[in-house]
Amino acid sequence: MNESPRFITAETLRTIRANADWRGLFRALGLERAKGKGNDNDWWALSPLTNEKTPSFHLNGKGWYCHSSQQGGGVVELVQRVLEHRTGRAVSCWDAGRWLLEQGVSRLDGAAEGAGNAEKSSRSEEKGRGSAPEAAKIERNEPIRADLRPRLIPNHPELEKRGISKATCTYLGCGYLSGVQGTINNRIVFQVRGVEERGGQLAPVILSHIGRAVSDVQADVEGKWHHYAGFKKHLELYNLDKLLLDGKAREQVRQTGRVVIVEGPFDVAKLVEAGIYNVAATFGAHLSEEQAGRIRLLVDWLGVREVVVWYDRDKAGRKGAAKALELLKQRGLMASVLWGKRDSRLAQAAQTVGIPAHSKDPCDLPVESLQALRAADVI
Repeated sequence: MNESPRFITAETLRTIRANADWRGLFRALGLERAKGKGNDNDWWALSPLTNEKTPSFHLNGKGWYCHSSQQGGGVVELVQRVLEHRTGRAVSCWDAGRWLLEQGVSRLDGAAEGAGNAEKSSRSEEKGRGSAPEAAKIERNEPIRADLRPRLIPNHPELEKRGISKATCTYLGCGYLSGVQGTINNRIVFQVRGVEERGGQLAPVILSHIGRAVSDVQADVEGKWHHYAGFKKHLELYNLDKLLLDGKAREQVRQTGRVVIVEGPFDVAKLVEAGIYNVAATFGAHLSEEQAGRIRLLVDWLGVREVVVWYDRDKAGRKGAAKALELLKQRGLMASVLWGKRDSRLAQAAQTVGIPAHSKDPCDLPVESLQALRAADVI
């Protein structure tokens, strides 16, 4: 196995691409050649991105294409898509480049005489055009052992005010935390989980806990949201593990063809309270590139046909929703925005459903209104 560098630079990544052995990549991904399709210079297999039964994926020296998911690209993109599909975690191009080296699929031979000169050249080039970082670190949230769920109290005035029941708290792993040290004490705490592959199966892993203030005074003095130090919210989607692993959530995705993206955990909790499980949150009115990659994973894994972005009905929410819509469409995803200028479906539904005029986010809506929106095939 090759020793990979601590940092992957733009120049290094170009060398990895150029030196990659596509046949070696085919084998490293555990693919089996389909009989009767392709030739020595074009190998076909069952897609590693879908659950197809007829081979529609092929790889050759020019790149790859998967007809069942309508995706394609180069060797780095293939590693990204496959690892994201298998692990449920975002994989950067730098991460994929490192994997290609570690698996012996590519090498750094000829990266320039003297790696230092190549990296200096790359840094100078990137700095001059102001694009990629000098040396991109691979970002990830590592799993943690702390599990606060046994200590979370599902009964609190703030939960009652928002209409969140004990059953919903148990399902999501949230509740009021008291009697511990740290910045999330005396707050409504939500456990944040991701997924990882274990023995060929996806399993949930705890990534952090995030706590919301229980009063405006606490929010003004201490801040509205706190989470564990080092946790990077922009890398994760809240409730991703349930979407991938919970039968109710998966079935609703199948029935509706949709995943609903909201701003925060409380919005997720209110939709779950209404019996709507095909929902995830971005920890604010901003969809990052990494989170868009997670949504791409959901589309590929669950067969999502439409991503519905339902951010708050305020300036920040509308602006964030418009940017999210653009980013998702750039990734080839069908997406729509609710409470936005580009999509009037919710406004039309409000006339028949009776959404309260004062409602500014999904958590404001009564359970009955949310259920009516689902019945009207809006979410």
